[in-house]
Amino acid sequence: MIFIAWPWSPGGSESSIRSGYNQLLSLGINAFCSYHHIDDYKDSSAATDWYDRVYRIANEMGIRVIWYTGIHRLNYKGAKTGESFIRRYSKFPACAGFTYGDEPNYQGWGHSDCKWAVDEAHRQGASPSKNPMFAAFGYDLSVNYTKTYTPGCEIFDIGCADCYPTALAGGDWKSFLQYWVNHGYHRPNNDGFGDCGKGMIAVIQAYIEPSGKWPNMMPDLVGQYNVWKAKYGGQLKEIGFYLPHIAANKGGFLDSGSLGDNLRSQIRKLTGGPPPPPPPPPETFTIQETTCPQDKSVFRVKVSSVAEHNKALACPVDGTVLPLRGVEITEIVAIPLIDTLKKQIAALDEKIAELQGKIVETSAEINEIKEFLGV
Repeated sequence: MIFIAWPWSPGGSESSIRSGYNQLLSLGINAFCSYHHIDDYKDSSAATDWYDRVYRIANEMGIRVIWYTGIHRLNYKGAKTGESFIRRYSKFPACAGFTYGDEPNYQGWGHSDCKWAVDEAHRQGASPSKNPMFAAFGYDLSVNYTKTYTPGCEIFDIGCADCYPTALAGGDWKSFLQYWVNHGYHRPNNDGFGDCGKGMIAVIQAYIEPSGKWPNMMPDLVGQYNVWKAKYGGQLKEIGFYLPHIAANKGGFLDSGSLGDNLRSQIRKLTGGPPPPPPPPPETFTIQETTCPQDKSVFRVKVSSVAEHNKALACPVDGTVLPLRGVEITEIVAIPLIDTLKKQIAALDEKIAELQGKIVETSAEINEIKEFLGV
């Protein structure tokens, strides 16, 4: 099964893209749906380099990519960036499809426009089985249904719907979701989307609503999956974990803190992803000796158990870099140059004392001679 971060976009540089993909893979998530608009896309290297990099690294790391094109872009009379985009990226192995809009039933888009988007994607090279064109419909298909979506099976290559039951119904989320899965998206008549046999993507609530009627209520991700699975069975092909555009650290499954940890734990139960890494051990310090490369002075250095907390240290005597990284120099053990100077000074002191003694003796002899001469 494909598990999708929805919506999610990678960073700009290769390192940030890889870091983002690794974060998803650590949760067992193997795909993402990007809402990064393709307005900037042109058939030129300046614009395609980033998109190429995103798809290339995704294929290398085992990530599937779904891109939001937007019907208003596909239907645009000018540059037709959507068609160019699909024509190019449907050929990339990591391409898992395209969406032409978000909740078109709530926006009242016409059936003919939705069908045109799907047909146009096919004309540009998108394959219904390899990189399908679809839209994420809102759970209540009664909105504009008769006007817009009959027959529904024509306007997508794979079914897709979203419903965020805890945000909408609080503690009554399960009966709410069951009702809409059975009577909303999956309609009992012949043109109901659930009867198309094309497969299904369920986009479930994977965030905590920070405000509203039921703030901070934890959604049951496994429970939501079970409701969708009970209706669609083997037709349920993909699960999208919805991460809304809300403030950071306010309830998303990629946020830090205990709420994010809870959501990530639930995601791993669904995906079979690896358990979270154990917390790092507490930082400890040791005192170690090191020697200056040139003058062989010896110092004691405080070294942290956290490697990134240690830094390069300079020898206080000659300024060369010490071979041991640490937090700080704590003690001088031996400085050969100073010890040598001390010995030389001590020897000079002895010489001076000896000379001073001789001067005293010589002065006495001079005084005796002066006395004898009566000077």
